[in-house]
Amino acid sequence: MRSPNFRVLKIRPKIACTQLKRPSDNGMTHAENPLEAMVSSSPRSITSLAYQLHTSVPADRWCVTFADLDFLREEVQAAVDTTLIQPPASGTDDFDPKDKHFGPSIYTVNEQYIKPVTMKAGKMSWALMRNPNGLVCDLFISHA
Repeated sequence: MRSPNFRVLKIRPKIACTQLKRPSDNGMTHAENPLEAMVSSSPRSITSLAYQLHTSVPADRWCVTFADLDFLREEVQAAVDTTLIQPPASGTDDFDPKDKHFGPSIYTVNEQYIKPVTMKAGKMSWALMRNPNGLVCDLFISHA
């Protein structure tokens, strides 16, 4: 029996899984958003930015918003639709890619989406990719 891991309500076609939050999404101008520089930087400077954010933003501010979770849901659905996220060969997650109500487990999302995306960003926290200045956290929920 499967539990509802991700509820998928709508699909945004052709979303790149490495899409980062744009300045208009977080109220920053192009010049204020360090992620804009990251997009065109070399991998070494990306790692440098990740290190800078991880050391300057307290871990209790590595938070996401409901809008970030909606973004993740849409990214996961697009990744499932394009087979970037698939049921693991180990059989640990038997989600049906055609099922639009129940998606992959957070373990599968973490291994097949979060880790690759954050690796490309120099091992940066996904929360800091979305909110590079950090956020006040109202509720803590751990992932895999």
